[in-house]
Amino acid sequence: MGNKVCMLNCACVPIKTTKKRKTIKQNLSTPTSFPNPSTNFTLDEYFANNEITIPTPLPIKEVPFYDCEICCESKPLNDSFNIQGCTHFFCTKCTIKYIVSKLQENKLNLNCPESSCSGVLNAQYCKPILPNKVLDWWEKSLSESVIPEENKFYCPFYDCSALLISENNQKSEVIAQCICPHCKRIICVQCKTPWHQEMSCEKFQKLKHSDDELMFDLANRRKWKKCPLCKQFIEKSEGCNHMKCRCSHKFCYECGRGIDPPHKDCNH
Repeated sequence: MGNKVCMLNCACVPIKTTKKRKTIKQNLSTPTSFPNPSTNFTLDEYFANNEITIPTPLPIKEVPFYDCEICCESKPLNDSFNIQGCTHFFCTKCTIKYIVSKLQENKLNLNCPESSCSGVLNAQYCKPILPNKVLDWWEKSLSESVIPEENKFYCPFYDCSALLISENNQKSEVIAQCICPHCKRIICVQCKTPWHQEMSCEKFQKLKHSDDELMFDLANRRKWKKCPLCKQFIEKSEGCNHMKCRCSHKFCYECGRGIDPPHKDCNH
């Protein structure tokens, strides 16, 4: 049997448009308007009868500048730090550098950088602009400054040199040793040296003399000087010969004479 093609007779039946559909078409073709219970108007009529006011944009405020009297550079006013108790202000960077330079001189009560000005700088007031290391340094130095000089001594280990406090012992007992809270090593309280177990202070000092000679040789080669008061070695990196030790003693780096009150015979 061969394949057969079946042909069907199809008739196209027209679809009648209902009355409802005609109504929808008629509404869609009606011109758009905006009816109002009281007034009928179009958009063109509205804009023709009403002015549209566009607000004027606010002018952009220009940031004022000033000249920092330390670095002599022009800086924006928002990069400034006002000195407490006066009307002077300087850029933040210069203020920080000024504070660091004074701390390096062991000066803790700081005045305004402007000469002959009564303005002051203190740690808490300057806290918002200071790096944490500088603030910690300043506060630590202030804490050390209230300790009486006769109660201060320093850890004898050269890689530590932390400040220690010798409290007045009201009892008759003699304290022979203590532990440095920073490096955790034992110190002889009597001679302020590393702990020398089963050895008298006098004998230890004799044995220690050879090590001291090596230290003095190094100090001579590097031109270190000893503080006349606390006997700690000091190295001058730059600046004048007016030195102030950690123990607050002021002396001339060249001749070792005291500066406070000023010495008259030294020309260094």
